[in-house]
Amino acid sequence: MNKELLTSGEKEILVLKATLEPINSMINYAMLDLHHSDPDSSILFKTEIHQKHFNILLLDFLKSKIYKIGENCVKALKTILMTPQYHHVVEPLKQAVEDFDCWLEQEVEFEKDGETRNLWFPTIDCNIALKIKRKEFIEICGNISKHNPLALDRQARLIQEIFKNNNVTIELTQALLVMDEFYEQFHNDLLNYHGSVIAEFLNNIRWGIYEYLQPLYKLSVKPYWDARLKINSYRYDFPEDIKNPYIQEIFWDLMNDVRSKPYMPKFIVTKYLKMRY
Repeated sequence: MNKELLTSGEKEILVLKATLEPINSMINYAMLDLHHSDPDSSILFKTEIHQKHFNILLLDFLKSKIYKIGENCVKALKTILMTPQYHHVVEPLKQAVEDFDCWLEQEVEFEKDGETRNLWFPTIDCNIALKIKRKEFIEICGNISKHNPLALDRQARLIQEIFKNNNVTIELTQALLVMDEFYEQFHNDLLNYHGSVIAEFLNNIRWGIYEYLQPLYKLSVKPYWDARLKINSYRYDFPEDIKNPYIQEIFWDLMNDVRSKPYMPKFIVTKYLKMRY
């Protein structure tokens, strides 16, 4: 199947399904505990292992390119939402994607009581007010969570580059030595702090996809009586531009995904988990 042969509708279905699948794997009650008390909701990871698994899934969501699309989920969503194929009311979904993308791209630094707080890396005797993009520490920590420590030279080079951007030069060996300290401060501390707001962003995208696809679902679903099984059943009629057999299978699965509301309700995370870093 050639990328050029996919219709705009087929690309859209592919992107929406590719986005929804990992979000469902990240934002669920097996992974997270939701303390739902809007506007002061929060989430907690079930265990440290769940937090590590969440970081790995989030890394794949942000870095892996969708098959035959060539962009990650966030960028691909932004592309298809410029010319949506199946519903004209797209603003809630578009806003949810834009909000998350802007948050990821923001360069932040550690603060305490309104003042910049230096980070201490004792292995290399370095005290630094480190500025870093959120997506950068998510990527580095996700890869540290995912890979064997002996296969992390690329992550060490990214740490080396971040230090260089903050006017501190370290050798590659030093970057390898501080990796555990970097992980402790950015995964154990920062990701734990940001877990609630990341979950809110992802859940808003999931609800945006659900609401965007409701008109298409209602148009496509066709109840019927299955005489062989003697039960009420259903099928989906494909839109005219969904002709590829693989995309038709994805379309069927996607419509099943949006038959009912997402199993985690909308929630608003407390402002106290949105004020720092």
